[in-house]
Amino acid sequence: MCIEDRAVVERLTLAGITLSATLDVPGGGQTVLLNADAALAYIARPEAFSADYFGLSLEDYETWVALDGQAICGATTKTGTRCRNPVSGPIQLSSQQWRERHGGLCATHGGDSAHDAEA
Repeated sequence: MCIEDRAVVERLTLAGITLSATLDVPGGGQTVLLNADAALAYIARPEAFSADYFGLSLEDYETWVALDGQAICGATTKTGTRCRNPVSGPIQLSSQQWRERHGGLCATHGGDSAHDAEA
């Protein structure tokens, strides 16, 4: 980011212009307001900014969005691959809910059944 870019962003915010960005989330986008420093960070690395905003690593953020917020089982199948079944419960989880549930167990591998899972 060059000094001129920083000066422009700071002039915009000082003039009362509201800056925002739409971050990718499961199911669509979430618009967030940005101060000058956040706007510059977003411009430099949008995905890294989004990951940090939602409290996830870049890899986890990309996975969370790609899976549409659905937590996937972390068990290993008989063939040695990771199970691809969803963990029972709601989908389009918030980043924190997803982080807590992703890698848990599906009903096949000892997790809650859909009937027992908490919403």
